[in-house]
Amino acid sequence: MQLFVTLTTSVITFNDNTITLTLTNATQKEKLQNIRQDFLDEIRKLIKDNSISLDILLSKNETQIKAYKPSDVFKHMCEKNPNLQELKKRLDLEIDY
Repeated sequence: MQLFVTLTTSVITFNDNTITLTLTNATQKEKLQNIRQDFLDEIRKLIKDNSISLDILLSKNETQIKAYKPSDVFKHMCEKNPNLQELKKRLDLEIDY
């Protein structure tokens, strides 16, 4: 079941007899590394081509930091719209409450 989820959620590309699996986390990579040779042998047998190779990569996901404090929320909003900082100054607003 874990292999099914890993294969259905990964990005699979095929180029020059190389299958590249781009996985989302290190646990998936570790599990696939454990069965790598059996997996590759089965694919080679199914398509009758022994020149197939397998590369396993990890995707570089951007981690999002959740803003919980009002000052963090305001900072995040200012990154999207720098005019908010000017508005805060002109109206003499306090963000922390």
